[in-house]
Amino acid sequence: GSASNRRRKTGRRGVSGRCPAKPNSSPYRSVERRTAVAVKLVSTKEDVVKNVSRFRRYETGSVADRDFFRDKIRTGKQFVVIRERDHYVFAPSKFAGYKNNNRGMHVSDLGSRDGRITNRALNNVLGGPFGPNDSRHKRIDAAFLRYCRQIGVTPIKPSPARKYWFHTTQLKERGRPT
Repeated sequence: GSASNRRRKTGRRGVSGRCPAKPNSSPYRSVERRTAVAVKLVSTKEDVVKNVSRFRRYETGSVADRDFFRDKIRTGKQFVVIRERDHYVFAPSKFAGYKNNNRGMHVSDLGSRDGRITNRALNNVLGGPFGPNDSRHKRIDAAFLRYCRQIGVTPIKPSPARKYWFHTTQLKERGRPT
């Protein structure tokens, strides 16, 4: 049969990676509906802080936890940043934006996760991110790069530049990841 018949039968996407468009529909709406049903988004600052705190604990967890942590820091393009006393704590926005997120859920559901959706949720909770034209961006990006050097990670150079959502709070003490 034709490619569209194969897609209907197998559920596979076409060559472009996008499902065939329906009239008057947006690919964002369909992704948002699927995600909203499968996984809840953060809706409070407490939700975000819990996720950042959990992500931070992966830095000192099992080997798998540490590998996950380092990979997400290395490949991240958009981060939630929490200032805690005299340092910053970073977590990828896609990890921080799903309610009660953890490594297992994140890895098993990664293919259906969409940063555009978590970015909207983070905008609603924390306000918009700092972009490269914001005077605070340079300071936070420099802190991110220093942090990467400290942990021995060479981050990718995203284009456009990294974005940061910022929040000040007291995180829970480090412990074993949950």
